Amino acid sequence: MIIVLSLVASAEKGTQTRAGYANQTQDFVTDTLPNGQYYLDYFSCDMFVDRLAYKIVSKEDRTVELSCLRTAEMWDDRWIYKMDTMRIPETVTWHDTVYTVVGIGYGALMFSEVNQVEIPKTITAIKQFSFNACEGLKELKLPANIKRYEYGAFSGVTLDLLEFPESIDSIGTHTFGELYPGANGARIEKLVLPKNLEWLTDCMFLAAEIGEMTLPESVKGVGWNTASDRTHIRVLRVEHKDPPAWLLECDTLIVPDGCRDKYVMEFKYLTSPNPRFKVIYEESEYDKMNTAISSPSAVATEQERYSLDGRRLNSPKKGINIIRMSDGTTKKVLVK
Repeated sequence: MIIVLSLVASAEKGTQTRAGYANQTQDFVTDTLPNGQYYLDYFSCDMFVDRLAYKIVSKEDRTVELSCLRTAEMWDDRWIYKMDTMRIPETVTWHDTVYTVVGIGYGALMFSEVNQVEIPKTITAIKQFSFNACEGLKELKLPANIKRYEYGAFSGVTLDLLEFPESIDSIGTHTFGELYPGANGARIEKLVLPKNLEWLTDCMFLAAEIGEMTLPESVKGVGWNTASDRTHIRVLRVEHKDPPAWLLECDTLIVPDGCRDKYVMEFKYLTSPNPRFKVIYEESEYDKMNTAISSPSAVATEQERYSLDGRRLNSPKKGINIIRMSDGTTKKVLVK
């Protein structure tokens, strides 16, 4: 006897099963997806609770991670959350089972329009491309409980401030750099790297634009193609008292007090036709100068004077003098 089974695909809400969609059918009426959609994306989301999608990490341990959510209102290559503040919970309940949220998953916030993210202490990992091209955020201060940052986690992000905790010692490759030729790296106005960071990884700042960054003394070296000719760092603070040979190029280099002469001799920035740094300041000098600039009544004054070969001058000398002003500018003056 031959039995023929008829396969029928239901189009009713919540009846689609695992074929790139969710394998659960609960609460799609009360927990409505954006734009009235009731199915989850093809990144294997397993549940949708309080406007957030999750993927199961371990059924045995009952752990999940925030997952990427595709909505019909966007183009096919866009996965987006739309909310002012995303509060990621420590736990979620699905089918009467409580799961702990332990990660921000692959591409979870890619292209999102979220303005603020609150990250709970249960999260320990930020996966690949988690914040890729996330342009809605202004500031992101990462808690100490996060120990793992994977490939491209912040590539293409636009932020005023990105601050890492001091406790971690490694960050994945391409963290802030472009992911493929022609793409943008991160755009970050102020980047605070962890105090215990030991290595600038491969392609870490490839084609990135950083307003101000501090390089901790713990950093011992750089990886392959850490930066590129399209990388632009405006202000780089270094904590190394001895100049490292692998230092990244920047517009303004700030060094520890009493160390400028070492850096000038090492890089000869005043005489090189293609200087690695436009100007070098000592830390206290730069901070004092910025404080003066921030005052409405501040007037630019001469701070230091150099000869063309980089020697500091105590008074004007015949020939071309290079003068550093309190507003951060430099100018050449011919003394007769």
